Amino acid sequence: ARRRGDERVGGRVDRALRPEDPHPADGEEPRAPHDVARGVALHVDERGVKQQIDARFTEERLIARLTSLFGALALLLAALGLYGVTAYTVVRRTPEIGIRMALGAERNRVIAMVMRGAMLQALLGLLIGVPVAMFCVRYVKSQLYETSTVNITVMVAAAVTLAVASAIAGIIPARRAASINPVEALRVG
Repeated sequence: ARRRGDERVGGRVDRALRPEDPHPADGEEPRAPHDVARGVALHVDERGVKQQIDARFTEERLIARLTSLFGALALLLAALGLYGVTAYTVVRRTPEIGIRMALGAERNRVIAMVMRGAMLQALLGLLIGVPVAMFCVRYVKSQLYETSTVNITVMVAAAVTLAVASAIAGIIPARRAASINPVEALRVG
């Protein structure tokens, strides 16, 4: 007759884990757990719980790092693009900037004029990008952990980071514009 725990795979192990088995198999003497478990190979993971959890999330951590890297690369490309457009605008407006300086415009006003153009471009990018990002959260939230709505802190941090990158990208051409010699600028135009 089959008794509880007599299945082919788990019967002996089940009995081995209980110190006293009131129902030994037919013709068997009750045995101590260590006698039954001698022939059973057990896999014991000697790593700690933290190492096991870290091993489980290795792929997710890699994806998060790659995403951060691509985000930083996108920010760098945006800043380089803004720098290029601002520098090109300064070169095209060199005669105008020369005339302004010849008529007595202060260096700070020239820098402010160029920076205003650079920051306006960044502001337009944010005015387009923030609503698009808020709209896309609806479709991405099922793929992200604990993301149900737009995280305002992250949005503000991204906007501030882009504004700082835009200011850094715009200050180089702005300072170059402020150092234009009016006589040479008028000769170019």
